[in-house]
Amino acid sequence: MNVTSCILNNMRWEEIPDSVKMMVGNSKEMWLARVRKECVENCVRWQHSMVKELIKESDYYVQILENQMAHLKLYPYHIAEEIMRFTKVSDFQFYVDMLESMIKQEKSYDALPNFSARDCTRLTGIGRNQYIDMMNRCRGKGWSWNKKNQIREELPKRPLPIIPECWWLVVRAISVSELPKSKGQDLSPDEISAWAAVKDGTAVPVTTMSTGAAVSLYQQGLVYFAVPIDDNDIVSVPPLRGFVMNRSTDDSFEQLLYRVFVSLDGKTSVSQLSELLHENLENVRHAISIYCRLGFAKKVTPGPTNFEQSEEMDPSQLEQISIDGNRIGFIVDKTIAALLMMGNLSPELKPHAVTLYEVGKLTADDMSGFLEELRKVAQGAEEDSHGLGADEYFEHASILLETLSFLMANKSTDMIRCESLGALSRDTCQRLLLKNYQVLLSMTPTTETVPVREPDSLPLYGAPSAHFHSPWFRLFLYELTGSGPTTLLLPMGYRLETLPHFLQDHTHFLVCRMDGSHLHEIRYDQLLTVANHHLLKSPILVQPIYPNAVQHTIELPCVDESRSNLPPAQLALLTEIEKHLELPTAVGVITLMTVNSCVLLHSIEFGIPMHKRKSNELILRRMAQLKLLEETAVANHKSAMSRLYRRLLRFIDEHCGIESLGEGNTHRFLRHVEAEALHHKPAHPSVAVYFDGIALDCLSDPLDNDNA
Repeated sequence: MNVTSCILNNMRWEEIPDSVKMMVGNSKEMWLARVRKECVENCVRWQHSMVKELIKESDYYVQILENQMAHLKLYPYHIAEEIMRFTKVSDFQFYVDMLESMIKQEKSYDALPNFSARDCTRLTGIGRNQYIDMMNRCRGKGWSWNKKNQIREELPKRPLPIIPECWWLVVRAISVSELPKSKGQDLSPDEISAWAAVKDGTAVPVTTMSTGAAVSLYQQGLVYFAVPIDDNDIVSVPPLRGFVMNRSTDDSFEQLLYRVFVSLDGKTSVSQLSELLHENLENVRHAISIYCRLGFAKKVTPGPTNFEQSEEMDPSQLEQISIDGNRIGFIVDKTIAALLMMGNLSPELKPHAVTLYEVGKLTADDMSGFLEELRKVAQGAEEDSHGLGADEYFEHASILLETLSFLMANKSTDMIRCESLGALSRDTCQRLLLKNYQVLLSMTPTTETVPVREPDSLPLYGAPSAHFHSPWFRLFLYELTGSGPTTLLLPMGYRLETLPHFLQDHTHFLVCRMDGSHLHEIRYDQLLTVANHHLLKSPILVQPIYPNAVQHTIELPCVDESRSNLPPAQLALLTEIEKHLELPTAVGVITLMTVNSCVLLHSIEFGIPMHKRKSNELILRRMAQLKLLEETAVANHKSAMSRLYRRLLRFIDEHCGIESLGEGNTHRFLRHVEAEALHHKPAHPSVAVYFDGIALDCLSDPLDNDNA
């Protein structure tokens, strides 16, 4: 529990825990100042919060608008009634004032956060190009352009016509007594009829009046639109159109918008979604209302009644929820979305790519349209070579088309961007995945892993945890098979004074982070400087680069036909690997390397390769041949990967520098496994560990070269 949660739960000073009081210096005055600040920043209704004891209602809503404006946040639609009553500032006027302020301060258009930029464009028609043109026109008016009323002259006077959905509501922005006589005389008969239909203090459906009249009244500032969301409503997210990709912020409501975005599936009611995310129901309703208002989401139908869910759900309950999740979740990373957007492959493909990047997934409902656009791209690539590096983008699009077509032929498939899952808590992520999917598949290579609480709780054809991307997995494989390149793993804070003897015969090295990503390929004379610099912040892995090495790939699952085509040395090493690992149902790529006529194991990556067509085609063909997406194979794979995951954790526990477990001392190991799963990060080594090509050992003294 923190200060913000206490305030939002309306806890008084006498009710908050001592630990929270310490966060505000045990000062009631500081606490009340935080109450005011947090309520303003979170746009809490005055009458529902403690802030009503600290500030007048009218002054409070003025402060909310000022704060939203200063931080370029969205118009607070959920309290529009109070905002209009006390400030008379409509959404259109809010964004006009925001644009004027930005131009005065000569801010870039990119300063607008994504959702604010979309809402501003929707109402004013001013996007990036229009903003730049307007800024240039203002500057052209002389040295005092930002001190006079010249900016306001360039801004629109009326909002663009908005076409409301049939279920939206119309609310009076001003009362009858506030309506000027001249304004009333200028209204058309339809507008007069529409105005009469809307009573003071009430909201009426758009369908009770002419839509054109309602829109006209809105443009004149006489009414505004409310977008109601009920607890049982179900909404879906079609491919995004009109999304402005400027910047995201750490604003709590914006973060909620993204968490809800990736969780919407067109099947879950609003109340269920609130429970799934463990988020306040009113906040979730507000977020979904924003999506619908901006045109990013569509209401499907009223949803089913709410299901009961305890505050903390155990895995058995989660398994029960997943009964309806008879779908495949295909996990990709941001590189796929970036390739689809950067390649300029097709104008109609871009909305799907933006949806994948910003929403975090493409649902099965949208997959047919996405595949159709990918087919057009693939056909265009065959008919015409675009050159200038564009061939790479077309190649990736073609591989993605084949992969998704294969998956869709087996089961309904969603494509999910793994970074968007990382925005959820691990418990929430697990509830979401178990609810919606029967099996997961991930691409390889990938920058992220699926952040679930228990990596073995859901079948996954791919790396079940971040441990499989870490240096620990390579060392685990090398020790099991007795094969691999010379490798050194150094703990954070280690000072490398000279190269160990087993690295001194090499001229170039590869340095990797703890997450497995490459940092540098560096020369012998640079290694000490670079290694010691990075060791200040993180453990690193060092491997020599063999200039004449030849790499070979073996696709998993491995079948008899592929074995018969392997040279004897590669077949012998594959046999040794299979003796130690359960790989009959595994999906991925084994990479071997031949160094001076000796075949070594380099790495094993689990998942479907998305950057090599040949490997991708072979794996998809073998998955179909072995029926790996059928229930029995999926269950066997889940069990095998669960065992491998726990073997890897035990290996890390034994080699990261902690005292060995000892016979019967399993309690500590289980606590370690639980902690690893909780943090979803591999343990850092506390001693230097190296593999000399045969066995694993600790590097006791880097200066000791007597064994050379």
